[in-house]
Amino acid sequence: MNVLPDCYRTCRELKETFWLQTGPKIPALQDIISAHFGYDCGELTLLDEGAYARAYKASLSTGKKLVVRVVLPVRDGLKTEAEVATMDFVRAETNIPIPRVHLFCSSRNNPIGAEWIVMDFVPGERFIDCWDELSLEARRRTVEDLAGIMSSLYSITSTHCASLISFPSLTNSQRARRFGDHPSLPPTVEGRTSLCPATFGPVNDLCFVERLFPAPFQRCGPFTSEREYLEAVAYANIIETDRRIVKHMRWPHEKVFEVYDRVRAEYAKTVESGLVGETAGLPRFHFSHGDLSDTNILLDKTTGCITGIIDWEAAGFRPAWLAAGKAGMLEDHSHDEEDGDVDGDDENNDDCYCLHRTFFEDPFPVAGSESQEDFLLRSHFLVQLAERDLGLAVHHRYGTELRAIFAALCEVVPASVEAWIEKYRERRWDVIARGKFPFDVENWIRERIALWQRYEIV
Repeated sequence: MNVLPDCYRTCRELKETFWLQTGPKIPALQDIISAHFGYDCGELTLLDEGAYARAYKASLSTGKKLVVRVVLPVRDGLKTEAEVATMDFVRAETNIPIPRVHLFCSSRNNPIGAEWIVMDFVPGERFIDCWDELSLEARRRTVEDLAGIMSSLYSITSTHCASLISFPSLTNSQRARRFGDHPSLPPTVEGRTSLCPATFGPVNDLCFVERLFPAPFQRCGPFTSEREYLEAVAYANIIETDRRIVKHMRWPHEKVFEVYDRVRAEYAKTVESGLVGETAGLPRFHFSHGDLSDTNILLDKTTGCITGIIDWEAAGFRPAWLAAGKAGMLEDHSHDEEDGDVDGDDENNDDCYCLHRTFFEDPFPVAGSESQEDFLLRSHFLVQLAERDLGLAVHHRYGTELRAIFAALCEVVPASVEAWIEKYRERRWDVIARGKFPFDVENWIRERIALWQRYEIV
């Protein structure tokens, strides 16, 4: 008997199913856009298919170009509300180039039958599509712009780990216009960012909607401690009632937390203790884009200037070491060591792997794997971070191991977490410096196998 739930289908399969069920009426958007702007809107053409949204390009009769983002119904109302509020906030409070949102609907109760956002079209090419064509001078400019954007976001802090829902300080001209009624949202919390008062909502972290099984809102924050947030990352998606299944799914993550507790204590002692204000008083969370990948950064490929940052659906406040580093496909170059693929031949590696080395320090450099240009650009990036915000630079450089642990906590499949634990111990744990690993891995695996056999879990 197989007592595990059927929750390991591919994300692509689930997305296609949800899109078919949603059936958004795209042509109806033309009439809404035309009525809003007072000019005819041309046909909408598919521009990009993201993880949980489809982007369409449209043009008004005046020549003005727009992008329409149709949102998959994963977290009704909340994700769209937070994304639009975040974009309004970032446009008002920073110089980061992002699209202006003109009109949005955060309820499926509209002529389209899905949530949607209408925003300005931002010129530029995706980082991933043009990086190889850039000159060295242009790449240096990209490095500098990216460091500036990261520091601008990181400098905004809060006492809550949460998404942003609203800001009373913004004027009407700074807010996007709403189409339709305000949706019913889960409970929110009134608080402050370092810039202004704000309303916080549950975190829209990508791991909470992994494989389109969204965690219940009440499990997703807002949080006031790092540990609460990480426990939600690990366990919030587990909604089974069968104790055998719960034990099977939780146990590997519980062992990862034993590693986290050791590493986090060392981090506080060796890293945070040298940064003024990091441990004093209430915890501080730092603002993060949440998915700053090389598909969400737009460039002028002639100058290397960043022309736009898009897809803000996962933005919010995160622990300092997380906000300072992991950024989607521009994640730490230690990825291969973390998943055990030290030869770098993982079939999942993307063709732009050099980007990891450029923007994120490699704690395990492999001889001959990095060109002199990569090394110089990465070094320039680290210097740029330090010049703008020393705390950001320190957390970026030394938070690699905690971010690796975070990635393991985000993993859904228990067997994958178990494999990560084995390889982490082999590749990353320094017995001489740290002593014994927090637990006996071989003995624990034997206990896991006994659990499978006892309950016939496969």
